[in-house]
This record gives sequence, structure tokens and C-alpha cells, in this order.
Amino acid sequence: MKKLLCILLMVSLTTIYGQQREQYSQYIMNNYLLNPAVGGTYTFWNARIGYRKQWVGFEDKANNRETDVGPRTMFATFHGPINHPDNQKGRRKKKQHHGLGGYIYADKTGPIAYNGIFMSYAYHQKINRKTTVSAGVSGGIKEFRIYGEELHFVKDPIDELIGQNTQTKLIPDMNMGVWIHNDHFFGGLSVNQLLQSKLTIDNPNQVTNDALLKYHYFMTVGWIFQMDRMWYLSPSMMVKYVWPAPVQVDLNLRVMYSDFVWAGISYRNKDAINLVVEYLFDNTFEIGYAFDYTISEIKNYSSNSHEVIIGVRFGNRKRAVICPAKFW
Repeated sequence: MKKLLCILLMVSLTTIYGQQREQYSQYIMNNYLLNPAVGGTYTFWNARIGYRKQWVGFEDKANNRETDVGPRTMFATFHGPINHPDNQKGRRKKKQHHGLGGYIYADKTGPIAYNGIFMSYAYHQKINRKTTVSAGVSGGIKEFRIYGEELHFVKDPIDELIGQNTQTKLIPDMNMGVWIHNDHFFGGLSVNQLLQSKLTIDNPNQVTNDALLKYHYFMTVGWIFQMDRMWYLSPSMMVKYVWPAPVQVDLNLRVMYSDFVWAGISYRNKDAINLVVEYLFDNTFEIGYAFDYTISEIKNYSSNSHEVIIGVRFGNRKRAVICPAKFW
């Protein structure tokens, strides 16, 4: 029973006190993952897939086995506009349009994993000639999973109450957000895990542990400065919070050259320094890479983190990079 309580404690700490949403370094080029109001912001449809390996070399050396148990995240997103004003013909263009999209992800840390599939809708409204405000919502299903065969105990490698079975729980979830942007500014606020769905982990002896998905808050603000005809500079900031974890702040600075390549550096307080680069080929194919240099105490037990994103743009009629796609 003591060993069972240890497992329940681990689950509780992960699902109640830790950050339950997956970590991203390239959210700058894919804010849609964290804020559904971004869906449909571009004039074209955009598909992206990505993979992130965090804390490379973070090992579980139980039973004399060296297994990398650092967080691993895979994701795919697809979103675009319906009747975007910049795609309309004629002089009398509508001031509003809609955005549709969806995404899937799989996130695993050691024996604990989250998988999810979501759909989203966003409503966009121009409030003046340059500025657009949007509100969005996404909803879907999450799967919470514990891999029993990956749990190791100091005295007894197999606990009869847990065994080596995989336990799963399907739960509904919902996210909401708002976004505002023009040629010189962008910002937004989103709240994830609105339903605060309950996680119930059962075992053969009917011992249960209930935990809630906690609200996750994401606030983004950024500015865009055109230095000359070829160069842009964009400082931005993201603030992330989930109770009772401390507030986390990302400070970002990006430079873009000639609408097809940009590089940036970010500082995530008490966690990492990130270097990011993205390249756009033929205004259609994009690839991005992020390297996280760990500065927290975990650097003593692991190496750094890597993240790669590949994307394709569909229906880019003007064959030019529209302003929003440069910066989020």
C-alpha cells in the first residue's frame, strides 16, 4: 500500500501542482497551439507538424537500465480563414471573417502521457482599417495515460496493486482566447483547460485518486518595427501561469530579413535560453528549429532541448507573406 500511495502522490503532483500543458519554444511561430483565437488570422490555410525533445539525457537508471525519460512532444496543427477580407474582391469588403482549425498532440514524460485532439472556431472583426480583434474557442478530448510497465520500485520491481498494466482516462476539455493585431502590434490572452475535468486513477482494490486539470493562463504581447525595406525587429513577451506554480515569463527578440528568414533569442526565467531560426521557401514551405540551453538545476542531470517544426501554406494566392504570418 505504501508503494501505491507513492504512485498516487506522483500522479497528484503531476496533475495538480505541475504545469499540465506541454512546453513549446516555437510558440512564436505557432501561437494557435495555445490560443484558439489565432485560428484563421492568416489569409491562407496553414499546416504544421512538430517534434520537441526536452532535457535530452534525463535518464531513469532504475534496475541498472538507462532510459531517457525527459518530456517528448509531437503535434500537428491545421487552421485557416473563411472569407478573409484580404481575399475578397470588390470595393465593399466585409469587416468580419471566420477561422476554423484543429490540432492533435502527444506528450509523454516518463511513465505519464497526455494525448489530445481538438477542433477550433474563431470570429474575427476589424475595428478600424488596420486593427483586427478575434475571439476563439476550441474543444476536444484528452487522454491521460500511465504506463505501469515503466514504473520501477526500489524494493519490489512489481507491485501487485499496480502490476504492469497501462491505465487510461478519457476526459473532455475546452480552451478560449482573444487576439488583437495590426501592422505594429499583436497581443492576446487565453485560458486553457476550462472544464477542469477530473482525473480518476483506479486500481483493482478500488483505491482512487482524484485530481483536476487546472486553469492555464497565457498572455502574449509584442511589437513590430520595420527597420528598413528588408529588416524587421519584433520584441515580445509571454506570461504563463497555473496555480500554484510560480509565474513564468518568456522574453523574446526576433529579427527578420527579406520576408523569408528570421532568427530570435528568448529567455525563459529560471529555465532556459532559447535560440530559434525559421526559413520560408517559395512562400510555401517553412521549417523552424529551436535550441534550448538549460539554466535551471536540471542541467546537472540532463543536456539541452531541441524542437523542430515543418509547415506548408495552402491558398496563398498573392504569393507573398502577409504581415501576421511573419510574427505569430
